[in-house]
Amino acid sequence: MRTLAATEQVLIHQPLDFNAKGAAAVKSFLSGADFAIANLEATVRAQGAWPTKTKTLHLAQAAALLSVRELGFDALAHANNHAFDLGPPGIVETQIAVSAAGLQLSGSGINLAEAMQPAIVHKRSSTYALISIDLGPQPQINYAGPNRAGLAPLRMERSITCPPERFQYLQQMIDALGESARQKARQQVGYDERMQNAKELEFFGTRLIEGAALGFDWQVRQEDWQAFERALIEAKKAAECVVIAVHSHHWDPDWSHAPQWWHKLACRMIDKGADMIVGTGAPVLQPISFYKHRPIFSGLGN
Repeated sequence: MRTLAATEQVLIHQPLDFNAKGAAAVKSFLSGADFAIANLEATVRAQGAWPTKTKTLHLAQAAALLSVRELGFDALAHANNHAFDLGPPGIVETQIAVSAAGLQLSGSGINLAEAMQPAIVHKRSSTYALISIDLGPQPQINYAGPNRAGLAPLRMERSITCPPERFQYLQQMIDALGESARQKARQQVGYDERMQNAKELEFFGTRLIEGAALGFDWQVRQEDWQAFERALIEAKKAAECVVIAVHSHHWDPDWSHAPQWWHKLACRMIDKGADMIVGTGAPVLQPISFYKHRPIFSGLGN
């Protein structure tokens, strides 16, 4: 039997104080786990870098990660909304500090291949893998590309279905406002590569589909899912147990539960070979469920 330990947001700036009340108990618990992971919601300070956002920065000293390792963690998930607080320089400095601390990290990198790469940990005669991905929403510049530093993306996009009469009315509206012409012009110069069929339009950033009734659906970007599947195949080859860390800020109005589509996505990951899903993002504890005898932690809180 394996014991896996996971926690939500590590919002750390300075080294931990191991003389604090309860520190010894936490350290003992984590050291007893076969594999201990955390979601690092911070970036290591980088000389010459500047913030990529206007508020709520989580900037850590490199020594802080040494104390995270000393506390008992083995690997860190880093695909989240604070990993890019200092842009690419912060990504690089975090990679350096994580390596120096003896930790493994997944979810960010100097390019997409590195960001999607599983963190592999060999411990107690077993091998474990952690894949960290972010569902959004975040600015697109935060996500890694073939030649761009950033986070590992598994972007979820919402589409709204409209009855024919409403769909036609909205089409007439964007035509009258000139939005359709602007979209076509952007596509012609390659600024916007998304193409739409006759029963689909973009209404000021929202994807609309003509259908029988008013409703909505969430779908993962196909290219992101393909990259994730490649990472999962790589992890399954290397490890006996694969954990997926899923960070999302697509919250329902009731934060106490994850959206239904989130659970479907988690089950889809298990169908593809994942052994445990660890959700983070919403600052509240959410329910635990099981699918095919695999645990799904929809939200570990804050």
